[in-house]
Amino acid sequence: MKIYSFTQVHRLQLKGSLSDGIWCYDPKYRKNTKYELITVKLGEDIQRLSLREYATFTVEDAKQINKLKRLVKSGIKLSPIVVDAYHPEYGYRILDGWHRVAVYQELGIKKIKAFRKIE
Repeated sequence: MKIYSFTQVHRLQLKGSLSDGIWCYDPKYRKNTKYELITVKLGEDIQRLSLREYATFTVEDAKQINKLKRLVKSGIKLSPIVVDAYHPEYGYRILDGWHRVAVYQELGIKKIKAFRKIE
C-alpha cells in the first residue's frame, strides 16, 4: 500500500478543481496527515448525492460538472476524490470531489478512486 502525504494529495487535487476545497484549510487534515489510494463504490461506500445537495450547486458548479463530464466521456481520467476515514453509519464522507461524484453519478460509474485519510 502506497502512502501519500497531504501535500501530494493536494497537488493532485488542484489539477481538476475550481478551488482548493475547504478540506485543505482545516488543520486536522494538514499536519502529518497520511492518505492511501483506494477504490470506493458509489452508492455503497459513498452515499449518492441527493436532490437537496444538487439544489445547492450554483451555475458555476453546473458548468464545472458539464466540463468534467465532457472530459470523462472523452476518456480522460479525473483525479481521485478525497474522503475521510470510514464511518459504519454513512460510509466515507467526501472532503473534496463533489463535482466529480456528481459526474460519476450522472454517468452511471459505480467504482471510483479516492484518497482515504488514514487515522
